[in-house]
Amino acid sequence: MKAKVSLKMFVLSAALLIASFTASARNNDGQLIYNPIEENGMTVGQTVYKMDGNTLANYMKYNYKYDDKKRMIESEALKWNSSKDEWVKICASTIFMKARPLLPIIINGTLKTSLCTGTRNDRYDG
Repeated sequence: MKAKVSLKMFVLSAALLIASFTASARNNDGQLIYNPIEENGMTVGQTVYKMDGNTLANYMKYNYKYDDKKRMIESEALKWNSSKDEWVKICASTIFMKARPLLPIIINGTLKTSLCTGTRNDRYDG
């Protein structure tokens, strides 16, 4: 069940990232060039360049951090500020994964196991 929750968080993060890429790319009519940065088979960042005539200009930069189980735990988006010649953080998110113990509960006379989500008022009317 923990793996299922972690997978859902990863898929949600990936979907949000793809949505942001799609929105940015749509506004620039295919003038964006993506340069992924990989370490040990994991994408740890990506720099996006924008076509400016015959040259490429810095546009966006994405950084990712992973835990020892190769799960994304942090995502950061930066945009290039050409007047200051530096990357400016525009978005950062940290994914917290907290393991919760599985607790046995009885539903309609059947013993089941579920994730603990706080206090419960379930009652067995046997």
